[in-house]
Amino acid sequence: MFSFEDLMSALQSVELSRSVLDISNPETVILTGVPEKFSAVKNRLEAAGFVVHGCIDPFDQADLGIPSYSLKHVIPDLPLVFAGRPSKQWFNGVSKQMSRVFWFDPPGHNHQKMAYDPDFVINNYHALLRLYNDLADDESKSVLLSIVKARFSGDAGYYLTADYAEYDHPTVKPLGGDIVIDAGAFDGDTAEQFSRAVGEQGRVISIEASEHNFHKLCIRVAEQRLLNVIPVFGAVWSDMDLLNFSGSVEASSMITKSGKDLVPAFTIDSLVDRLSLPKVDLIKMDIEGVEKDCLLGSVKTISKHLPKLQISAYHKNNDLWEIKDFLQSTFEDRYRFYLGHHNYYHTETDLYCVKDV
Repeated sequence: MFSFEDLMSALQSVELSRSVLDISNPETVILTGVPEKFSAVKNRLEAAGFVVHGCIDPFDQADLGIPSYSLKHVIPDLPLVFAGRPSKQWFNGVSKQMSRVFWFDPPGHNHQKMAYDPDFVINNYHALLRLYNDLADDESKSVLLSIVKARFSGDAGYYLTADYAEYDHPTVKPLGGDIVIDAGAFDGDTAEQFSRAVGEQGRVISIEASEHNFHKLCIRVAEQRLLNVIPVFGAVWSDMDLLNFSGSVEASSMITKSGKDLVPAFTIDSLVDRLSLPKVDLIKMDIEGVEKDCLLGSVKTISKHLPKLQISAYHKNNDLWEIKDFLQSTFEDRYRFYLGHHNYYHTETDLYCVKDV
């Protein structure tokens, strides 16, 4: 069993990850990040022997005489070199390409959101140790250490990002014929991902509470002919209710007392009954900090079907272990747990859970 002394020693040994120096040989790369930094970084990369093929420039700000890609383009499968320091403005699109993003300069202290104060690890070390010891593989344990180090130091360069895409964990992912509940569908990006994975024999129930985002979800379903996707408007919750909701054109729409919109709320258990689903194979939740509330309304479904679970664990500091502890205690140690991080920011940390056989 990992001890507190082991934890402290392991945190000391966590190193910055994904330096451009980790690319074994100078080769062709694409710039991403802050366009104002592209020119200087391009010159330094070329001086080091790299060929800069192009840049990802969503706002078309750079004029470098090389191809410029937006996030809607099919980006060539080349290493991406991040210029500048990450911020929320830059993280969304590239997170899907994270397995091939490298730092040019160490990102340094770029943000304080989700940071751990000096006493945080001391005050919560029992919970962190419990989580570390309960994770099912060494990769997940290393991810946890990197998250703690990044949040404690404020340096995003410590995040150990996954080589697999978000929601495509090697052990915990949708398969052909699966019935998937996609809670927090945003504009349908995950609905499309899951639709392709489950195929014609599967189904995806995609739930979104932002009216703006739900409209985009329905457009995507229609335009891409995702015939196995059922869009559902509303918020998943611990009970049936009408909730205040703060709608947003961004991904962070959320349930909040200050929200001006009222949206219908329901439990996953009630939705499964209403749709007469014969089984549930996977539940994904990315619902802006109310994952535990949603789990309370999913106990019947999870107890009956023991579906694979993909739960966001980054919206609140304690989510990392409290979600795992709830699942462990409620379902009597019937799950194995993995941890994945899919961004160079503090977001997109997911707890992946699969039935323990």
